[in-house]
Amino acid sequence: MKTKNIWLMLILTFLSMPIITWAGIGTDVGGGGGGVDEEYHPHRHPSDTPKIPADAPWEGLTTWCYSTEATLRDYKSYARMVSGNYARVRETLVTGLQIARDNYQRPGPEPMPFELLTLRSIHRALELNDVLFENGGEFENQVVSNLLSHFYNFIIDVNLNFDRTYTIPYFQHHHLCPDPSRHAPNCPYRPVSEDNFYAEFGKYALKLLSLALDRMEAMGSDKNELILFEAITGWAQVDLANSIFRRYYDCQRASLWDLNQIIHNFLNERKSYFPDSRMLILHTRQRVKEIKESLVNIEYGRRR
Repeated sequence: MKTKNIWLMLILTFLSMPIITWAGIGTDVGGGGGGVDEEYHPHRHPSDTPKIPADAPWEGLTTWCYSTEATLRDYKSYARMVSGNYARVRETLVTGLQIARDNYQRPGPEPMPFELLTLRSIHRALELNDVLFENGGEFENQVVSNLLSHFYNFIIDVNLNFDRTYTIPYFQHHHLCPDPSRHAPNCPYRPVSEDNFYAEFGKYALKLLSLALDRMEAMGSDKNELILFEAITGWAQVDLANSIFRRYYDCQRASLWDLNQIIHNFLNERKSYFPDSRMLILHTRQRVKEIKESLVNIEYGRRR
């Protein structure tokens, strides 16, 4: 009788154990059957998610473009907090550019048809900071900080109106939905309805020239202004050469390159027809304005 009572008590005790104890058996070994899957994302559902590689090139490009805008806006705000200390303002703005640049990763084994214009602009802002660095004095830091602050606006504008308007939608469409017969939810991105699979290098060069003309008076010295124009004219002629419409720009490219070499030779104290920096500056400003106007006529008259 005692034996029966003992067995009955053991059975009742076993049955009264929490269910979690049963389910937890073995979960400490390789996750068991109850471990959490690291690849599980509750907002994704295999039944309605297209099968694309996790490292699809456009995914990284899209993330970087959006995060770059946020990074630059944040660091511009940080720079305002240390306003008055121009060395720290300059350092803060340079740090934001460096972080945005370093966050970029090559989007896979397939090469991009061209460098994202946002990334190209970041490299150029950092290059200007380096070439305008002489002694790190207070006035120099003020001049360069002012220029970098406006370059931030330029980069964000390029990010929004070039890469995120043309490049990113194109890659989204053609990597996620290469088959035009596929429809939502397997193809949630808007279709590419225009011929926007190329970069608008002509309009980008126009923005560069406009930036130089807008900031020329604020460069603090003739030398700094000539350094700015040397950089901008060199970059703009390269951009025009990258365009599929490069033949439209032959005259403008030649003019930009000639002007670039004139400025370069003067800054390096080589033979020049200009007796002083002021005369060269007046010539440069006039030529850049003329080239800009001719580019405007090409860009907005070409597609009428």
